[in-house]
Amino acid sequence: MEMKAIENIKKARLLDIENQVLNAQHDVELLQSIVSSLTEKSQLYSQFVQTAEANRSKALANKNELADVVHNALLLKQDSKAADGQITEADEKMEVLIVESNTMVNELIYTVQIINKLATTIIREKAKNPLISDDLIEMITTASTNANDAVALCLIALKSTFEAKTSSIISKASISIENTEAAMMYEVLTKTSKNGKNSIHFLIDEAYTIAQDNFTKSQQASEMVNLQLNDARSKLNKAEVKLNALQESLAAAKAALLAS
Repeated sequence: MEMKAIENIKKARLLDIENQVLNAQHDVELLQSIVSSLTEKSQLYSQFVQTAEANRSKALANKNELADVVHNALLLKQDSKAADGQITEADEKMEVLIVESNTMVNELIYTVQIINKLATTIIREKAKNPLISDDLIEMITTASTNANDAVALCLIALKSTFEAKTSSIISKASISIENTEAAMMYEVLTKTSKNGKNSIHFLIDEAYTIAQDNFTKSQQASEMVNLQLNDARSKLNKAEVKLNALQESLAAAKAALLAS
C-alpha cells in the first residue's frame, strides 16, 4: 500500500512537471515569435533611418547650393551699379523664366515639406501601431526622396538662370533699371513677398529643419525598437534556460517512475 502511495506521488509530480514544460514551451514559442517580429521591425526602421539621413543630406546640399545662389545674387546687386545697356527681348524672356522658376521651386519646396511632415507623422505612428502598412511608409519615404531630388535639380537650373542673368544685366545701359532688377532678384531669394509668400531662402532652411527633425524622430523610433528587441531576446534566453531545466527534471521524473 505504501509503495502504491509513493508511485501516485511520483505520477502526480510527473504530471505537474509535464504541465510546467508545456507552459514553458508555450512561453518560448511566444517569445520566439516576438523576437522574430521585432527583428524584422528593427531592420525596417534601420532602412527608415538611412532614408531619412539621405534626405537630410540632400536638404543640406540644397541649403548650401542656395547659399551660393544668394551670394551670387548679392554680388550681382552690388556690381549692378556699373552695368549699362538697354533691356532686350531675350532679357525680358529671362525675367519671365526667373519668375516661373521661382514659382516652381516654391511649389516643389512646399510639396517636400508636406511629404516630410507626413513621413514623420507616419513613422512616429508606425512605432506605436504596427498595423500601419510598411508599404505605405516605403511609398512616402520614396516620394520624399524623389521630391528632394526634384528640388535639387530646380535649384541647379535656377542658379544657372541667375548666372545667365548676371551676364545680361552687366550689359545693360540703364543703371537705374539694372539696380532695380538686381534688388528685385535678391529680394526674390531672401525677402517675404507682399502677398505673404515666404522667400526661397526661408523655405529651404525650413525644409532642412524638417528633414533634420524627420531623421531625429526616425532614429529615436529605431532605437526604441532595438531596445524592445534586446528586452525580448533577454526574456527568450531566460525562458529557454527554464525550459531546458524543466525538460531535464521531466526526464529524471520519468526515470524515477520507471525505476519504482
